[in-house]
Amino acid sequence: MTGREGWGVEDWVPRTKLLRPEVPAGVAIEPGLLGATARTIAATPVTLVSGQAGAGKTTLVAAAVAHTGLPVAWASLDPGDDDLASLLHLLASAIETVVPDGCTGGRELLRADRPAAADPRRAAGVLVNDLLAVEPPLFVLVVDDAHVLTAAGAAPLLDGLLAQLPPFLRVVLTARDEPAVALSRLRATRRLADIGGDDLRLDVAQAEAALNDDIGLGLPPDAVAAVVEAVNGWATGVHLLGRSLARHDHGDRAAAGIDPDALYDYLADEVLGDEPADVLALLEDVAVLPVVTAEAARRLSGRDDAGEILAELARRLHFLVLTVDRSTGVFRLHELVRSFLLRRLASADAAGLADRHRRAADVVDDPAARIDHLIAAGDWEVAADAVEAAARAVAPRAGDLARVAAWAERIPVQRPWLALARGVAAVGRGDRTGVIELLGPLVTDEGFDDLLGRWLAARTVHMATLDHARWAPETARLAEHPGFADQPTAVRVDHEIATAYGAMFSGRWDDARQHAFAAFDLAMATGDRASVEVLAEHLSPLLAFVDDGLDHIETYVGWVAGRDDGDLSVARLGLHHQRTLVALLRGRFPEALDAAGRGRVVLERLGGSPHLRATFDWAEVTGWVAAGELDRAETLLRRRQEEPAPTDLDRRMDLLQLPLWAWVLRSQGRADEAAAVSRRPVADPHGNDRDLHVEIAQASLEAQGAWVAGDMATVIRLLEGAAALEEMARVVPFGHPVHLVLALAHEVVGDVAAADRETEAALRAAEAYGAPGLLAAPGPAVAPLLARAVARGVAPAVARTALAALGTTPKPAPVVVPGTGEVLSTREIDVLRLLVEGASNRQVADALFISEHTVKTHVRHLLAKLDARSRGQAAAVAREHHLV
Repeated sequence: MTGREGWGVEDWVPRTKLLRPEVPAGVAIEPGLLGATARTIAATPVTLVSGQAGAGKTTLVAAAVAHTGLPVAWASLDPGDDDLASLLHLLASAIETVVPDGCTGGRELLRADRPAAADPRRAAGVLVNDLLAVEPPLFVLVVDDAHVLTAAGAAPLLDGLLAQLPPFLRVVLTARDEPAVALSRLRATRRLADIGGDDLRLDVAQAEAALNDDIGLGLPPDAVAAVVEAVNGWATGVHLLGRSLARHDHGDRAAAGIDPDALYDYLADEVLGDEPADVLALLEDVAVLPVVTAEAARRLSGRDDAGEILAELARRLHFLVLTVDRSTGVFRLHELVRSFLLRRLASADAAGLADRHRRAADVVDDPAARIDHLIAAGDWEVAADAVEAAARAVAPRAGDLARVAAWAERIPVQRPWLALARGVAAVGRGDRTGVIELLGPLVTDEGFDDLLGRWLAARTVHMATLDHARWAPETARLAEHPGFADQPTAVRVDHEIATAYGAMFSGRWDDARQHAFAAFDLAMATGDRASVEVLAEHLSPLLAFVDDGLDHIETYVGWVAGRDDGDLSVARLGLHHQRTLVALLRGRFPEALDAAGRGRVVLERLGGSPHLRATFDWAEVTGWVAAGELDRAETLLRRRQEEPAPTDLDRRMDLLQLPLWAWVLRSQGRADEAAAVSRRPVADPHGNDRDLHVEIAQASLEAQGAWVAGDMATVIRLLEGAAALEEMARVVPFGHPVHLVLALAHEVVGDVAAADRETEAALRAAEAYGAPGLLAAPGPAVAPLLARAVARGVAPAVARTALAALGTTPKPAPVVVPGTGEVLSTREIDVLRLLVEGASNRQVADALFISEHTVKTHVRHLLAKLDARSRGQAAAVAREHHLV
């Protein structure tokens, strides 16, 4: 159990939903059909077995998958599974019954509430990536009753899985109607086999074998033929009508025929009508459960022998009461029987049906099923209590709150947490209409005394509207409450980060710095895993540009690196992202490329994230441009613009890369293409996302178009405006420093003084933020500008670092320590040289643009490699062996 009250979505998957039903001993399946179905399942990526209720779909599939001899994962669906998180949990649980630890990414996705958990296509990709990483032997996944999934619910997840199916997985779907997935695409590529209709109908010979040989009813051939004709070969209808005829004048009854649409109600009433009243009462008691255990039957009915009665019914009426697991006493009423009993109860004893649901709520172990039963009982206040408790337990995780919202919509009771769940879920779906009306009153409602709930309402509206002036003060006011210090650490870290962004976008950089550092310090002080996950998702490049921000992030990176959160975790993904960011901005491009490559592997497994993907793109493009590999940079940037973006936020990040793409195209001499790209809008034409960064990027993009046209006056005018905005924004994420691009423009027109002036502005900014990598981002074209700055003594350390990143100054080679065989890296040589000169840790950090924490790490390694006990002794060893 998870959550602050022991409640979490991991509890939504009862084991009984993962059990493959046993094939009743008395059920005859035509050998040819059984063999053909088994061969089809083993050879075809997707098999659909469809037919009306009672057609024998589940029985055929259960027998056929057993006949294949392949491992089988079974997932039985009900309408409550038509929810993305619920279906993802169910499929992962089913798969892990045959592939242990086969869904580690999916589990992490749901546990940490990753963005992909709300995106069906990404969630399906996570499941597929998990399986590809494990590469299990061929196995079968059965999704029973797939017709309950809808296009507005969880069907897109199943659709995504079928579209990306790995070669070692076979999927079998059973459904009454064609499920809401794109089967036509699979049919067109011959990746789908259809079994249904005539395939599932019994002919006279098969019906006679089933009724006479297997059950022993002794019906004459004409009666069997009449039965088959009356029900059009419907398997369950054959059994029911055959039993009825065996007890009556079968000739007259069979000849008359029965309307198949009304057959079930008539025959189920007649067959079950022969059962003793107490047995029928037991069936009515358990009919509210899709799958019933012997213990649940005992508690619902009050009969100690309930399990034995169900076992006997399964033996006698094996096609109506199915055994799911004989060893543990798990049964399932045939859906026709169950629906018959529920309809009869609803019409004759509605209060009794509600009472049975109410009692079932106390019996089931699954908290989600308990809520469903309370709603079915119409016990609105108790149901509202349960849903509110669920919302509190999983808050502030938006993915889990989406399921809570689905219940909240079904309860005609007004409660703050129900409204909150609906609002959070709506924002998660991208539906911001009415979010202020829905959640705004909760923020100021003093009668709503749940501090976390009010803060979450304010934060949700703030993030949905980006109205920092209106909503940031509300979250700040709530955070000043004395009780806020008692909230979970991750909530407080989330608040500090959100407040930092609000302050930053309002131009209050000192406040942004204070809150960003508070988030880092709180996470490191507590070691809270959930807090690390918050920072993994929300620590974007923007926060590196608060004063001393990059130093603080580098210290935080060192702390995270010392934790063991597993290779496939959100914390590890955040570490790769943060290492990429630090190495990129410090100008250590090979290190940035390596970290980005490692991060992409984890990012792919966990379903993607807009900000993180954009940072990895930025690092790779910058590294390739600096190395002169423009083709690789252009290929990535083109792909981002041409491929569909998974989410609106991904699209926003992609659009911010347009100036980079135009720059690379122009640098390659592809003028027409660069001009075409420069005419695209950076702001999403369908969205309201114009802000300072978008304005800078738009001006930079248009400047590239003017540059291609040779209109340098327009280039300079546009870039001068963008440079003024950049000084307020401090950085243009995923782009080049505007002052440096403006310097290049002045260089083109021969205005050296202006070029040097703009270069100095770029150098001073990079020096202030400790980010020389930004200066090298435009590539070799800036080297002459930086070299002139060094000659003039303008920020020489940061300029030299940028030049080194461009490969225009020699770097020290690794050095072997005589007598030990230890190898000093180039960075360790840099540190050692400064130690020999007597520099302090702070001075080393300033000179090399690294944090003091990183300096301490290098010094510790140097002492070990040089077998020295002090910095002074290390310097002496270095001089003795001429290591520097």
